Amino acid sequence: MDMLRALHGPAGGDHGDGQEQSAWWATDITWSTPMSRRGGERPVTWAEARGECWMAVCAAAEAAPPTAQEWRLLGAAPRETVATDPAYAHGAWEVLGWLLGERPDRPQVGGGNPSTWWWEAAQRCAQVRERIA
Repeated sequence: MDMLRALHGPAGGDHGDGQEQSAWWATDITWSTPMSRRGGERPVTWAEARGECWMAVCAAAEAAPPTAQEWRLLGAAPRETVATDPAYAHGAWEVLGWLLGERPDRPQVGGGNPSTWWWEAAQRCAQVRERIA
């Protein structure tokens, strides 16, 4: 919890904002979901977190948003992705993916190497979509 709250300070920029908003939402500091920017359920549900995480992956990869079939598989209500900036979305994916156990490395303040963000997200998006096709 302290690590997530620490993301609030020096992260800055779109990537840091995505990390911060996701950490705040996951720890009940704010009610606004990071990707759909709507009031979320309280407490945050697994399905809702997975939905926001998948929206973040798609937006970070600059890919099509989640399909109706993907929403059904996630067990979450479909919603529109409002936050579409790829850097912001990658930051959100780092935090939510780590919290959901989908990313092994904890989020780093500052976000690592921006030149790899799109490639990493595009790979993940393609892998998941191939598996469920």
